[in-house]
Amino acid sequence: MRFLVIIILTLFSQFAMAQKWPARSFQKTDSLETTMQNIMHSPLAVLVFISVDCPFDNYYLNRLEMFSVENPEVDLVLINSNSNEISDIETITSWIKENNLKFPMILDSDNTLANLLKIRKSSHCVLIKNKGTQFQVLYNGAFDNNPQIESQVSKYYLKDALIQAQEGKPIETPYVQPMGCMIR
Repeated sequence: MRFLVIIILTLFSQFAMAQKWPARSFQKTDSLETTMQNIMHSPLAVLVFISVDCPFDNYYLNRLEMFSVENPEVDLVLINSNSNEISDIETITSWIKENNLKFPMILDSDNTLANLLKIRKSSHCVLIKNKGTQFQVLYNGAFDNNPQIESQVSKYYLKDALIQAQEGKPIETPYVQPMGCMIR
């Protein structure tokens, strides 16, 4: 019971309080550097921790594209998590072109963002309320309930959380364990 209380308090503290973005720049796949404040402009944003070599992540690419098209008012930012030490900028840029991705992607080579948000697997989605230099986590976890077969998805965790946030309602399910590849 005590362990359960500690877990609940930890999750609550992460979701309830505003946090500050790291005061540093991150490399984008266009070789420029940016800060988290400069890459996101909308009040709501989705960060997707993804890896070029994780098969689970590749299953989500079409769904992420559709999510972006259906929600143009939400910033969607891909973050290359360090799940494979050989993922360099050229490999990642080539992967983006091969998959015709249109979202910005930044490199979290030292896992600064993954550690800040307690991300352990890719693909992992984080819905945030963007407050300039600060942010608040609204949802943290899986995109939906079937990472492999899109046609068999029956629960849309990220989409449901976004709708609830846009309506000013509390997020009914603020965390769902993602399935995917471990981040190193």
